Amino acid sequence: MRRTGRMQVSQEKLESRRSFRKLREKQLLALEIVPAKKISQHIQSEETTAAIRIQSHWRAHAQRKVFSAKRKFHRENAAAIVIQKQVRKYFKKEKKEDITVC
Repeated sequence: MRRTGRMQVSQEKLESRRSFRKLREKQLLALEIVPAKKISQHIQSEETTAAIRIQSHWRAHAQRKVFSAKRKFHRENAAAIVIQKQVRKYFKKEKKEDITVC
């Protein structure tokens, strides 16, 4: 019997759910063996690790945002500096021409 694509996908999902359920059952059985105090410590360490990871990602995001704003500011300033430099050159040249004409 040939399976259609849709049926095959649902079969794969079913297998995935079954394997996840088996894994979860194994984890729960393992937790029954471990003393409650150890479980509590483990959960606490997992929460701490998760909080640290979230904080580090947030701080990295904030720093990237700050760096991006600084880079934009420096680009705009660099463009202004180039324009100012060219204007100064032009006025200096005009001043020299006025001196040589007189």
